[in-house]
Amino acid sequence: MNIKIPRDEDTGKIKKLWKTCFGDSDSYLDLFFKTIYKKELSLCVYENGEIASFMMSIPKTLYVNGEKVKAAYFGGVCTSPLYRNRGIASDMIKKAIEEAAGRGEVPYLIPFRCDFYERLGFSLKSHLTVLEGDIKDLLQYKTDYKEKENFLEIYNAFCMGRDFYEARDKSNFDLTKSFMKVYGGDAFSTENGYMFYSIKDGVFRAEEIAYKNGHGFCEMMSYIADSGAERFYLRGAYDMTQMLRVTSAKLKPCAMVYGNINLKRNVENYINMPIWD
Repeated sequence: MNIKIPRDEDTGKIKKLWKTCFGDSDSYLDLFFKTIYKKELSLCVYENGEIASFMMSIPKTLYVNGEKVKAAYFGGVCTSPLYRNRGIASDMIKKAIEEAAGRGEVPYLIPFRCDFYERLGFSLKSHLTVLEGDIKDLLQYKTDYKEKENFLEIYNAFCMGRDFYEARDKSNFDLTKSFMKVYGGDAFSTENGYMFYSIKDGVFRAEEIAYKNGHGFCEMMSYIADSGAERFYLRGAYDMTQMLRVTSAKLKPCAMVYGNINLKRNVENYINMPIWD
């Protein structure tokens, strides 16, 4: 097994492997590899001259219990179907953990399967709440709203006081909007709230919702109610569940962190699930 930084000429092969494993479109891959991919922070496993597995590490800053922490987001972990169940990805991730430690970064990721990463030393630190229902259930929150771009201010207010979240700047939101366009989605913002969303087959799907206050929450629900969709699928934090007063909600594992990091409230926290991942 040969684990090393990808060669320049292998970018096309990595894209092909990624598409095989995740099914993303060519337009998505073109944008991703143009804006996020960094060869020097990526790893490939080469077997018999072929790329058997791939992953990359993306430098991030997290706020953990109010303190800034240098972090490495592990993304795009994928293995060719021909080479699965051989421990290849595990060995590659272990090497990435060592390299992150050398840079003084704490590894974290969004799991495809928690038990796989638990064996490698990761522990679950965050959930997202998934809410589904009929659009008519949102009519009780109807209020007036006016569009205004205010993403960063809202995000910082929404995350204030939380134990675990990712630092962002304007460029992060601009990039996320670009990826939403590729997905066929869009972004909406008022003075008090924002969301990234798409509408398909009558379902309004919000990938991320944030708001400063209760009025901002009602503005987001009103926009969804006015969308013409029949049902909604919303991903967000615990307080969204409380405000929406739903009878049922599903918890989705969100972020796993490597090593000994303890949070004040453990899973009652928030971290963004990368829309482009």
